Amino acid sequence: RNVNKNMLGFELTTTFFQSVNPLFIMIFAPVFSWLWIKLGSMNKEPSAPYKFGTGLILLGLGFLVLNVGKTAAIAGLVPAIFLILLYMMHTLGELTLSPVGLSLVTKLAPSQIVGFLMGIWFLSSSIAHQAGKHIAKLTSVDESAIVQGESFKQCYDDDRLGDVMIKYAGSIKENGLEKTLVSDAFVTELNTDVSGAPYYIAQIQIKEILEQAEPLSGDEKAKMLAGAKVSFLTQDARFANTEMMLAKADYLQAFEQSSTAGVVNCLKNDSLVLSLGVFRILGFVAIGCGLLLFLLGPMVSRWMHGIK
Repeated sequence: RNVNKNMLGFELTTTFFQSVNPLFIMIFAPVFSWLWIKLGSMNKEPSAPYKFGTGLILLGLGFLVLNVGKTAAIAGLVPAIFLILLYMMHTLGELTLSPVGLSLVTKLAPSQIVGFLMGIWFLSSSIAHQAGKHIAKLTSVDESAIVQGESFKQCYDDDRLGDVMIKYAGSIKENGLEKTLVSDAFVTELNTDVSGAPYYIAQIQIKEILEQAEPLSGDEKAKMLAGAKVSFLTQDARFANTEMMLAKADYLQAFEQSSTAGVVNCLKNDSLVLSLGVFRILGFVAIGCGLLLFLLGPMVSRWMHGIK
């Protein structure tokens, strides 16, 4: 919702970002392996608490990178490079923590229960995922609540639109804002008050997608044809009661001037503020934990019987 996936002239897919972490692991894992060996040969390799502390600080900095990206955000969209930087910082943190921890368990555990304690190590990850689930809920966007908020009233000039959105808050919660804006009942309600220009549902078929779908068949073709049809709320009379075929560039231009675009951009801004607020707290907590681990480092290192 809040990432501008256009980068260097290409439009990145959401699934692309799933490959960023493995890519950085392949790039940086040999570097870290060489670094620990090099420092070890010089008798300067830091002990595990300091590696873990560094990992936590990198984790926190990764979350804070998105807050830096907010300054470059347009219409509630952070440039994709900042999300990639977040993955890079988190991967660097992972490489100072995960392989080090696995190695440490095998070195410190009594030989009779190495397997058991390795299971405890992975159990800690399971517990962390449960915590992550609850943190993720904090960033979930309740569109109906945002629409009824005071800041959202600055998103539109026509009070009719705001009044009807509040009236249809239940539908927005169930179906989402964009779908509600192009429902027949919503537009009929809008046009009940004739004090302003009427609203229309623009129904567009995108020419390029239709052409790409033509040589296909079966489910793949049906999926592309469905994606070629888009609707949005507008006061442009050209789109009254008709379905039009437009080139993608013309569609994007018409959409940006529509009522849907104005409202959705505002929704993105509000959801960005919500998410970045959660990430900011996570960032500072992680950095604080990392610094605490540095302070406790000498004491924890003594417990490790000299094992690096």
